[in-house]
Order: sequence, then structure tokens, then C-alpha cells
Amino acid sequence: MRHLAPDAAVPARWSVVGLLVCNLLAGLLLGSWLCPSTRIHWEHLDRAAFHLLNGSLDGPGWWQVAWAAANHRLFDLVPAVLTLAIICAFVFAGDRRQMVRRAAAGVAVALFILLVRKLAGLDVLDIHRHSPTRVVSGAIRLSKVVPWISSKDASTQSFLGDHCVCLLMLTGFFWYYGGVAWGLCYAAFTAVFSLPRLVSGAHWLTDDLVGSGSIALASMSLLLATPLHGFFERLLMPAAGRLLRRWQSGPDAPESG
Repeated sequence: MRHLAPDAAVPARWSVVGLLVCNLLAGLLLGSWLCPSTRIHWEHLDRAAFHLLNGSLDGPGWWQVAWAAANHRLFDLVPAVLTLAIICAFVFAGDRRQMVRRAAAGVAVALFILLVRKLAGLDVLDIHRHSPTRVVSGAIRLSKVVPWISSKDASTQSFLGDHCVCLLMLTGFFWYYGGVAWGLCYAAFTAVFSLPRLVSGAHWLTDDLVGSGSIALASMSLLLATPLHGFFERLLMPAAGRLLRRWQSGPDAPESG
């Protein structure tokens, strides 16, 4: 999809090339995974990544405890809180107009991500896949080696990685609105916080690369390569402006006209 310079004016038009390229890439990713002749290569990658990451748990106790904690449900709050902090830093890094636009875009993308995650949970593709800890012999189960921490290390429906979908879509948001530097920083953030489920064996690597990647590409191109993002920005900017005025002037200060 065509990238805008950070905080450039919002075009109310289609980016047909961007839409086609992103959806073509999404289709190629998913198609190569579904096609038996190419699926075998993805499976080799899955097995290699799983043995490397899960095999690292055959180490000191503190390492196992750290990854068990990272796979506890409460740990999901860590990337959520950090993402909120990053978005706030991004919003307030600009001038007044940039702040309003970034805040409006952030709210629009957050609502869009919630919608996509809900739709992704409907399992339209009807793909049922067990996590590696349920099918690979000798897999290290964190729930067994660190039983006093309730950690997610298995699933009967691992495709796709729902957390990774959100992180990849937010990567697209930062890249599109903030430029390469912000995009790369959040891409690194995404890689780090996608690791816990891969190390524990709750997801295969392709659950994230293929499943989450194809959904993120297709959905974010629908938002950013069409007039949708401009429409939602214009709709939300007045409310974002009022909220920012209240934030900057304090709760007791009267609103300016």
C-alpha cells in the first residue's frame, strides 16, 4: 500500500495498487500454506523453529519460570499497557494538528482491530490445527515443569495467532502514520511479544507468519488503501480535539470554543 509521509493530508481516494499488492501477498502466503506441494516447506520451518525455541526450555529453572510467567494470562496486560504508552508518546510527539490527527487515527485503528479480531474468531476458513506441544513428541510443557504458574502451552485450535494479529495490525498503523522509524520499532516490539506463545509451544511459527500475517495484510489494506481511514479520521477528529484540549488544560479548566 502507498505510504504517506508522516502526518500528510489524508487522501479521500483509493490506492488500488496498494490494495492489490497487499491482498496478493496475503493470498500467496495463505495459498502456499494450504497447497500440499508447498505446505511441506512451511512444516519444515515450523518444526525447526519449534525445536529451537521450545528446546531452549531444557535449561536452568529461572529460564523456565520466566517463560512460564510470560505465558500467564495476566502477562497479556504488559504488551497492552506498553502499547498504550507507545501510542500516547506517538500522539504527543507532534504539534497540535498532528496530535489531533494521530489520536483520531489511533482510535479508528483500535476499533477496526477489535472488529477484525472478532471476525477472525469466527473461523471462516475452518482450519483446525493442534499446537506443537500436542503433536510433537518430547515437547517441553511449561505447565508440567513449572506447575505453580498457570501458563498457556497448548491449544486444540492454534491457527491463527490472535495476539499476533493485533500486534501486526498496530505495526501497520505506526508504519503508515509515523514512518519507517516508528514502524520498525513496533515491528521489533511485535517480534518480542509474539515469542512467549512460540517458546511455550502454544502456537506454530506459521500460525503467526501465515495466519496472522495474511489477516493483517488484507485487513489493514482494506482500511489504509481505501477512503475508509480518511472517513473515520474526519469523523473522530472533532472529538479527539476536544479530549486533547481537556487533557492539556486539566479537568477543571473550561473548554474553549
